[in-house]
Amino acid sequence: MIAPNARVARWAARPIASLQPESPLRPIVLGPEQIPLITRREDAARFAELAMVSALVHAHEARGEDAMVAALDAARRLDVERAGTYADLLEAVHRRLLHRYGKLMPLFDYVYQGPTAKRLYGNGMKDGVAKGVAKGTRSSLLAVIRARSLRISAAGRARIKDCTDVDLLRWLVRAVVAEREADIW
Repeated sequence: MIAPNARVARWAARPIASLQPESPLRPIVLGPEQIPLITRREDAARFAELAMVSALVHAHEARGEDAMVAALDAARRLDVERAGTYADLLEAVHRRLLHRYGKLMPLFDYVYQGPTAKRLYGNGMKDGVAKGVAKGTRSSLLAVIRARSLRISAAGRARIKDCTDVDLLRWLVRAVVAEREADIW
């Protein structure tokens, strides 16, 4: 087990009674006292996995940010899958710290898989697709209006420009057969 602080490490290391008399289970616990604090990027590069564990257990200490920077810098040099896994692990354990030190997050060409990343990525994709569809439909509508030589008022153009919903598609279909601007709306 990896413990986030010395108090939890001591608690987790206590023997657990088992069904075998005189044979308690003794968990192996790694806490801040057992894991070296790695803050130098050179050391982290040589021992990337140890640097990641160091960042996990020492993040809340005075030099915790240095440990996270060193670990993420070392992970960046690994293959994308391992680097991403390590970044996801740090995010899962120290989400608030990583966001406070926002500069730490964009260190990889990796699509983060943690819950925050998935939510933000999903929202961004939906928004991006919706905006792209609206922009394309607006362009198509204006192209049909031009091709049919329909006269559109400034207010009508502003209405098209400002619209971001499915009305655009209805307007596009109507514009194909419209005789005048009023037929579009």
